[in-house]
Amino acid sequence: ITGILLSVLFIGCKAGEGTMKVSLPEKEMVVGTDIVFDDINDFYYTEENINYDAYYQRYRFYAEDGKHLFFHETRERKDDYGPCTEEDTTQTGTIELTDDQWSRFCDLVNEGKVKAREESDETGGTGPWLYLYWTNDESKYQQFSFASYGVEKDFEEYCLTLAPEESAISGTWISASMGYEYYGISQPEYYVQFTDSEIKYLHMKEEEFVLDHSDKIILLEEISSGKYKIQAETANGSQYTYQTAESDEDTLQYYDTWNEEEFPEMYRGGASLSRSSRN
Repeated sequence: ITGILLSVLFIGCKAGEGTMKVSLPEKEMVVGTDIVFDDINDFYYTEENINYDAYYQRYRFYAEDGKHLFFHETRERKDDYGPCTEEDTTQTGTIELTDDQWSRFCDLVNEGKVKAREESDETGGTGPWLYLYWTNDESKYQQFSFASYGVEKDFEEYCLTLAPEESAISGTWISASMGYEYYGISQPEYYVQFTDSEIKYLHMKEEEFVLDHSDKIILLEEISSGKYKIQAETANGSQYTYQTAESDEDTLQYYDTWNEEEFPEMYRGGASLSRSSRN
């Protein structure tokens, strides 16, 4: 009888194969407890809208060569559909973080949770999609979530303080070459002002600036603290670069190309800019 019962049970189990699903507990680790801050190598925050008024926003905190760095990139395609591409970049930059700034980042990801990646989570919606790369992540346990929605909002606000929305190249600049006289006083060929998306070339008229023309900024990048590279394009497609002088943060050197290898022969001193005291 016992043998018969065991046989029935065994057959019953075999019959149930393929229909029974066993739910295993999902492995989940807590930052600051299971994952120490010194093990964090990289952190990505990405938000994207591919519908009308498309945009793309990425923040990245990472460790490299013994330094802690912050990268940000904004792409916008106003009054149009996405996805945005590199050509839609309106602001980008990388800065080296102080110990206090990195500590603040650690405070914000503290008690956040990491689990195995689910690539399907990146389909649909606008995000944000969050990934934390750390020493023992096994190239798998990288999908991150903040401790709370409130902390996530605090993180976004903190990133804005590191990548302000206003132009990093503030104030008014003047071209090295002289262009005209105003009440008997020689004036620069252009007064120049930067926004996040365009370079405005101005003239002085009746003590006010008058727009002559503007060019589109393709890339605005902080290459090191206080030093910038601006790649721009004219209406007819000509490409040029302004880059902060190595020894003077109040001078933007002009190169008639985007290709850095061509800088030596494409430098144009007369088109370079210096910061003006006039705002």
